[in-house]
Amino acid sequence: QNCRFLNEGCKLKMSDREGLRLASNTGRHFCALLQNRKADGTLFLNLLDLRGLAVGEAPGGGERWFLVGVQADMDHVGTSEPPLEHKLHMQHIATVIRDELVSQLQQAAIVTAEVSGDA
Repeated sequence: QNCRFLNEGCKLKMSDREGLRLASNTGRHFCALLQNRKADGTLFLNLLDLRGLAVGEAPGGGERWFLVGVQADMDHVGTSEPPLEHKLHMQHIATVIRDELVSQLQQAAIVTAEVSGDA
């Protein structure tokens, strides 16, 4: 389900809006503190790390990729910018998750190639 309605009425800097759009369209890395809304309507600060994960070629050419996002509630920080160590920790977690996904996708590709006789 699209949760875009949870952003209604939230303050979003134009640079963050552009960064999100660029990440969504190209897979480019994006990390920022965003105001968001919980399902109950409560506002909170959300640290979002978003990046593309290339998984192969699309049928019409070009890259096929997915967006991998990690988020953390940062209300306890209470500032407009989280401490650098929070961002670095979040980026580390996102990298670990991304690397694990790549490993699993590679293993699945090997098994698929072996089963189909392409190996």
